[in-house]
Amino acid sequence: MVITKISDFGVKLTQGSLSIAINPPVDKKQATNGLFSADLVLLSAENVSFDSAKHFEKKDDATFVINSPGEYERDDLFIYAIASQTKFGGGDTQNTIYYFRLDDLDVAVLGAHEPTSLPHDVTEVMDNVDVLIIPIAGDQVMNPIAANKLAVKLEAKIVVPTGFTSKKDPNLLAFKEEFSHAITETDKIVLKAKDITQNPQAFILI
Repeated sequence: MVITKISDFGVKLTQGSLSIAINPPVDKKQATNGLFSADLVLLSAENVSFDSAKHFEKKDDATFVINSPGEYERDDLFIYAIASQTKFGGGDTQNTIYYFRLDDLDVAVLGAHEPTSLPHDVTEVMDNVDVLIIPIAGDQVMNPIAANKLAVKLEAKIVVPTGFTSKKDPNLLAFKEEFSHAITETDKIVLKAKDITQNPQAFILI
């Protein structure tokens, strides 16, 4: 599995010929590493910054877009999409958390989740978290301290923070100070199940 950055909150997951765009930006100018045609697009929250798949859909309408809770299956990939809460965009609104197994790795995507804990429906499903993609922006989503505590609680092996704007973003600096394990800054995360250890690691996508 390869993980790269799309935008502040967005990431791209690639496994073989399969590509997944998670929370891609509405404004294509905000696409950190350019546009691409995704097989799947997962959208977490309704907000002007990442609630559209239009720049990442295939021209033949073959892209499968998920933007609401439920259970989905596509290209032999089974995806749990579970409702949580957020204040992202103003007010109390719904966020969708995604959980799936890709390349023998259990991946959890918290999107714009805001509370410091997870709904019971989520914890019931997530019996293992190899890769945790979690917001750290604070204010309307989880802050760095809450994100670290939740990562520890979930026993996540790989933690990928989202929601920061630059290397000098105060929330990213706070996350790095709070995280007490190895941290790697990179433009591409390459993961294999055999390389996952019980010692947590954080990867900062730049």
